[in-house]
Amino acid sequence: MSEPSTITVEPRRQMRINKIKMDPARADEFMKVIERAYKAKKPAKEDLQTIRKFLIDYPEFCRAVFSMTEATQQQIIKNWVNDEVAKTAVEEHVVYVRDEMGYHDAPVMEKMLIDNIVTAWLRVQWLDYLVAAKMAGEFRIPAMEFWQKSLATAQRSYLSACETLAKVRKMRLPNIQLNIGDKQINVAGDLKPGTPEIINV
Repeated sequence: MSEPSTITVEPRRQMRINKIKMDPARADEFMKVIERAYKAKKPAKEDLQTIRKFLIDYPEFCRAVFSMTEATQQQIIKNWVNDEVAKTAVEEHVVYVRDEMGYHDAPVMEKMLIDNIVTAWLRVQWLDYLVAAKMAGEFRIPAMEFWQKSLATAQRSYLSACETLAKVRKMRLPNIQLNIGDKQINVAGDLKPGTPEIINV
């Protein structure tokens, strides 16, 4: 099995796509420390202490320094796409898909689930491409069965992640009691305890 390729860390891009805001001068100063630490074979103890203290004070910056989700997604994209232009398009499309799912306004649990969905979706696209490419040429049945099973597993994981997010979001819906004349109808939000919102019509 080949070793994973080197992951490129791009703090400024992470700040942009995650909408991390900070005074430009302070952000530039921190970026210089990060870049210096990454370039060094053995980062200076002072730089590591500075980074740790900064991240304790501003935890939202952790993702700008290193994102496990981003690293995984980058690896999948590198496995799949060689052309730099296409790679850029896929990376930005991933951000677009994530944002369209309401990422920035979501609670932390939903953010993690959205990350999981996007990563699972990427994995499905990669394996789907691999299976299609292998079917275009000569292939051995056992090998093709392996890739088709891998694709089926990825598809189940993706659908499961989508279903979990839908359930979590449903639990956030308020209870609504709709009164129409002398009739009372309870609408949605049954999974969340608490006093219902009452609407008289």
